[in-house]
Amino acid sequence: MGKASRREFAKLGAIAGIGTALGSAEGLRAVGIAATNTAPASELAKPSSQEESSSRGRLIAPLINHVGYRPGAGKFIVIEDLPGAESFELVRVHKKGMSPVFVGKLASTGKDFGPYLLGDFSSFREPGIYRANVPVGNPVTGEDRLPAWSYDFGIGERVWDDSLHKLVNYYRLQACGASRHGYNSPCHTGKIERDDHGEAVPITGGWHSAHDHLRDLSEILHGVFGLLAVATARPDLEEELGLFDEIRWGNDYFLSLQSPPGYVCFGVYAKHYYDYERWDWWDSASYILITKPAALIFQHNFIAIQAMIAMLYQQTHPEYAARCREAGRRSFEWVRKQPGGAWGREKLSYELGTGVLAGVEMFRATGEVQYRKFAAALANQLVALQQPAGFFAECQGSDVEIAADYDLPVVRAVYAPLAQLGLCAAARWLADDPDWPRWKASLARFASFLKSASEANAFGLIPYRVYRDQPPVKTRSLHGLHYRYFLEPDVKTTIPFWKPDYWNTGSDAQAAGHGVVMSWMAEILGETWLAKLAQRQLDWITGANPFNASMILGVGRNQPVSYRSLEIFPDVPDIDGAVLQGPIGTAADEPLIVSNYWATAEFWMPHQAAVTWLAAEISISA
Repeated sequence: MGKASRREFAKLGAIAGIGTALGSAEGLRAVGIAATNTAPASELAKPSSQEESSSRGRLIAPLINHVGYRPGAGKFIVIEDLPGAESFELVRVHKKGMSPVFVGKLASTGKDFGPYLLGDFSSFREPGIYRANVPVGNPVTGEDRLPAWSYDFGIGERVWDDSLHKLVNYYRLQACGASRHGYNSPCHTGKIERDDHGEAVPITGGWHSAHDHLRDLSEILHGVFGLLAVATARPDLEEELGLFDEIRWGNDYFLSLQSPPGYVCFGVYAKHYYDYERWDWWDSASYILITKPAALIFQHNFIAIQAMIAMLYQQTHPEYAARCREAGRRSFEWVRKQPGGAWGREKLSYELGTGVLAGVEMFRATGEVQYRKFAAALANQLVALQQPAGFFAECQGSDVEIAADYDLPVVRAVYAPLAQLGLCAAARWLADDPDWPRWKASLARFASFLKSASEANAFGLIPYRVYRDQPPVKTRSLHGLHYRYFLEPDVKTTIPFWKPDYWNTGSDAQAAGHGVVMSWMAEILGETWLAKLAQRQLDWITGANPFNASMILGVGRNQPVSYRSLEIFPDVPDIDGAVLQGPIGTAADEPLIVSNYWATAEFWMPHQAAVTWLAAEISISA
């Protein structure tokens, strides 16, 4: 069953616990899915005896970022808490001799995900290629000590440049239409039917969201954020990577979805997502343009993106910059007339934060006070949602629970950090506003929450969700808070033209999104520990996780077997720079990777965008 369709995997959810419980490795094996789980604390099924536990295979290795670090970055090593593990050493490779260039101590850390030790070598700044080793008690003889070694990693000013090239390369190969770079170009150049029975016309451009070829805003719009982050942080790579051309390739598609009233449509979607035997996913006739407005947060992000493009390319491409600025203005005029949010009369934190970002970026692009006032008003509403512990609630009332919805599960799982990013934008760019001290104080309280939450586990990971009401599933608890690091295993989404079905996704976009927020907060608050914590989010994605696995194809090592769809032919190749979705959670909220399972091992644009954005930020951080 290694190569199953999405619908077949959804069926397996009811059989093996992928969709409903994710609680049994035996259940996974029963249907022929290999569960990859090397973390000592990530037990899917408790052993029935000490003998069974001791016979289970294990990996003893220091866990570290497989790519490396800029000299001034935070640098950490994680290893299982083993007898004899007290210190670690760095040894330079590509030279003769094993003499360490740095020796550091290991210390106990938070026990979420199990007992680990943490070492800090942030003070070591010498460029080069290194390995880390940790002398541990010999598990074979039980007498002498044995060094456990990490993969190679680099320290250097441009250590992330090759990875940035590969991350951008993914966009090129996933380009839709008559692209010069798409892996099966030209594609989807025929007429696309409309759900409002308007004239069918070709709708080209943008990128395929994943292994499927969907192009709805909720899945691919945020790809532009990743490319804009690279273009902003690394102007030295603009020409080499062809960033304007790639940004325009995606953005021209989004501009084509803008309606006469100003809102942006939901986007191009499959007529029947699961009926791949009837529909050919390479055929334009298999798709339909859904013309209803995209959810409010995507309207906000469309506005922010148009303003950011206008500012970035005002000098080099003034006509296109003017076109984008006007598109942002038209969308804003529609948005500001909407009375509530997508899920009720009150705007949720995600809608407030993205609205702040939209207002701030339009103010920066135009200088018009109306945008500044809009941003400031929403920023104050967002601050009002902050709880005493420092995290932000979704809304003023009870937690929002919708039985099945298309957008809300996706927003929670991959876009939640955009709420705090909006507040960062206000504090970063509206420093002379009378409410600026209030926003900065709110970010300082959130920083305290991040510190406490990140110290509950060895990897610096931040919870995906904190619950104010009685949690509907098993959670962890700390200081009276109930939380999970990973998406609840019983989540359902309503796919267009289909009934509610189980859905899941990995942790990479959340980790990367939090990393971007931490990077901005480090600048706003002047706290270097936040920059180090931002680095740790990227570490999690590129090897410093319980699986010692990088989640980016062609970057780092030990990637999970990627999802391969047989619903499409020619099928999607493995693409260097593609970001896999990362670990999902068991019923007990322990990390889990299932080889070839789409929720963990398929590349998907929300994760690609967030990781590209964070990598761009890290590539210039001190």
